[in-house]
Amino acid sequence: MRSTAQKLSSLVLILVAMGLIVSCGNSLRQQLLEQNPDWPQKYVKAIKQGNISKGMTRDMVKAAWGHPKKNSEASGPSYSDKWVYETADQTSYSATYVYFDNEGKVVKVDTPD
Repeated sequence: MRSTAQKLSSLVLILVAMGLIVSCGNSLRQQLLEQNPDWPQKYVKAIKQGNISKGMTRDMVKAAWGHPKKNSEASGPSYSDKWVYETADQTSYSATYVYFDNEGKVVKVDTPD
């Protein structure tokens, strides 16, 4: 059986890792926003709030949500590819699918039930 100290040590490592992941996402966001000062303000505002919307480019989506968990070709006449963002914990799983057109802009965001 693990001691309390070992459990606390594991918990601290998990929290540090989570902090690093969050800070990496924020630095990617900041970096992309600084590199693209010409992005329309409606998208910049959404990105800063962690939201995505139709018309955003792939880089805008990365700035808002980070790199996707999965990337695949999408089947559909108006979709060129699909990014998958997954979240999971011990009791639930959800995925959000972001579809891009041939010009690399978001045409659909889908979160199946």
